[in-house]
Amino acid sequence: MTHLIRLDAPYCCAIIEAELAKPPVWRHFGTPLGETPLLQQWPEAALRRLPPGSMDRLSGLPLWPGSLNGLSGAALLSAHRGGRDAVHEMLLSEVQRVDAHTLRLRLADAMAGLAGDIERHLDPDTSILSVSTSVRNAGEGQLDVSAFSNCTVPAGADLCEIGNFYGQWSHEFQWSREAVPRAGWWRSNRRGRSSHEAPPACFLLSPHTTDHQGPVLGATLAWSSNHQFGVEWQDDGSVAVHAGAWLAPGEIVLEPGASLHAPSLLLSYSNSGINGASAHLHHWLRAKGLRWPGGRMRPRPVHLNTWEAVYFDHRLDTLKELASAAAVVGVERFVLDDGWFAGRHNDQSSLGDWWPDPAKYPQGLGPLVEHVTGLGMEFGLWVEPEMVNPDSDLHRQHPDWALQVAGRPLALGRNQLVLDLSRKEVTGYLFEHLNTLLEEHPIAYLKWDMNRDLAQACSADGRAAYQAQVPALYALMDRL
Repeated sequence: MTHLIRLDAPYCCAIIEAELAKPPVWRHFGTPLGETPLLQQWPEAALRRLPPGSMDRLSGLPLWPGSLNGLSGAALLSAHRGGRDAVHEMLLSEVQRVDAHTLRLRLADAMAGLAGDIERHLDPDTSILSVSTSVRNAGEGQLDVSAFSNCTVPAGADLCEIGNFYGQWSHEFQWSREAVPRAGWWRSNRRGRSSHEAPPACFLLSPHTTDHQGPVLGATLAWSSNHQFGVEWQDDGSVAVHAGAWLAPGEIVLEPGASLHAPSLLLSYSNSGINGASAHLHHWLRAKGLRWPGGRMRPRPVHLNTWEAVYFDHRLDTLKELASAAAVVGVERFVLDDGWFAGRHNDQSSLGDWWPDPAKYPQGLGPLVEHVTGLGMEFGLWVEPEMVNPDSDLHRQHPDWALQVAGRPLALGRNQLVLDLSRKEVTGYLFEHLNTLLEEHPIAYLKWDMNRDLAQACSADGRAAYQAQVPALYALMDRL
């Protein structure tokens, strides 16, 4: 039996066609639909025609497009076992209606030894569809994963333009809009961080869509590392969006029973232009995505940052004078930037040595913090915990803690290396020193910088470690 499963919100509607032992397919994603009886009259396959020269397959767009099994579009998962089990077709094994707004689908390919979960939640307050997808190695032997996207999403034929951002340092978030090429559109980021050059978001637009009117589908990954987006034309003239993490060669090898979770994808649909889709995402982020102290966002404090005022030349009297002047004009937060920690006289040394410079701060940060808070301002502090300079006590003691490739010259960026956060001893060290600062002083704000791309991002075993870096970073932040 074929069933239609709906998720509804004020500005968006998702409808899925599901039948056990078959691939679940999309029926609709976008503008809200009423209880249209015609939706129930025919399955998706009966609404389609075979284009000449195509495979003998009428299925619609699967939620989990299979690999090398008759679909011309991009597969959700590309994986193999020593070159075998590369053909996949994920079939529905179970549907769980968690609540009115949440759907969990379980899929499997017994021949390829794969099991997968897709969870979709359409938030009734913000109309954002969040998608979480995972795959498990349910077979024998290791599963080598070369690509794993979060999901494939349909868009109407009228959404035939792509809007996205590009940029560079000091020239961030430049807007680009173009027609989706007939050969498709692909964008990947391999820098190891969200980056100025390819942030993890894109918008599908109709030619008449403006900032304030017209249909828009927005997609953004809740992820801070390598990623890729793709837009492809389908045989019926519509387009589909793909999004997920970008994986380095050999990065993910799943042992039997092990799972891989794709970064969560947030989808926003609006008939009120680009600003409408953005506003839904902003609403979701403020209400659902961030854990505000006290449970809600407050107006951002006006703050003064010391960087351009003093750079590395930290003198207590000068900083106190600067803080006093800031308080007079209504500044609410005073942020001590780079240069406060041991041996930091320029940008070539001391990253990783997270304790106050005894020459600049013989009594520690206490006197400056007390002066700032005594003026009624919050105190903030600059840190860059993921980084280490080769010229630092930390690197001299633990040179193996940096991401690197044995035998190759170290790849420096801004005179810096990146610490391997997947190692518990590394995050333990960072937590100890940052936590000491936070316990000793009323520090209300950390300016957490991340100033370079990842290169030679390999752990001690020589495997690429981009994907392991991100959850370890999130866990460190949670712990702090």
